[in-house]
Amino acid sequence: MELPEEDVPPEEIWHSEDRLREWFDSVRQRRDDKLRGYESVPEADEEEEMTGNTALAGLLGERNG
Repeated sequence: MELPEEDVPPEEIWHSEDRLREWFDSVRQRRDDKLRGYESVPEADEEEEMTGNTALAGLLGERNG
């Protein structure tokens, strides 16, 4: 059975039973979270954009200028 590209473990862990188990546990968790409707953690560039948001800055108690 062929896996989706994002679920294929990196080759360097193919021979490590423990690391493969961890990899597939994280794949399973990601799928479960997606089914429950949880959002992924934002990527770094998305996070930077959010911190530049003036409404967010107000909520965080930051002042502009």
